[in-house]
Amino acid sequence: MSSTPTAATATICAFVALELPRVTQAALATEIVHLEKAIPGIRWIDPYRTHLTLRFLGWTTRERLDALEPYLARAAKACSPLAVTLSGLGTFPPAGPGHPRVLWLGIDLPRSGASLQAECDAGAVHCGFPPERRAFRPHVTLGRWKQPAGRRPLPPLDLGQTRLERLVLFRTEPKKDDVTLPGSRRAVSAYSKLATFPLG
Repeated sequence: MSSTPTAATATICAFVALELPRVTQAALATEIVHLEKAIPGIRWIDPYRTHLTLRFLGWTTRERLDALEPYLARAAKACSPLAVTLSGLGTFPPAGPGHPRVLWLGIDLPRSGASLQAECDAGAVHCGFPPERRAFRPHVTLGRWKQPAGRRPLPPLDLGQTRLERLVLFRTEPKKDDVTLPGSRRAVSAYSKLATFPLG
């Protein structure tokens, strides 16, 4: 299946994610103010749109998403709310040759969270989405470098523990620029919730 939309069939770009609590997003917003000074050259994600992606689906149809929803509902019901720790900055690609492109915050996901991700992935494949070839690495994307940049030591970041309680099927729209802080431009994606599934 192609990830490129066609006029006839692919009308929605979607992904499955765990929603971060508002209080955690607010704490992240505070930390990003400091990170902007420590790590220049990044186009930061709006912290109030951050989430933990479990399965990117790409361009697809409403019918295929409708078929996937029962699988997501069962997976969410079988998984209790997750206590996770958010700490440690990293990059994609990781240390090595090549410039870093993406800055992320790590998430210590328990085994039940990994099982939830595997169930979401299996449901997606059953509904006709292509298998995900990359290994799942839990993280929250914080921003992307605007230009190629050399590697430098990353400052410590520890938001402590939080509780994830909702699995969400999101629809995403093309990005646009939005000024959210004086002198700072953020990459803003307009997300809308197609369906929400409480954990447990």
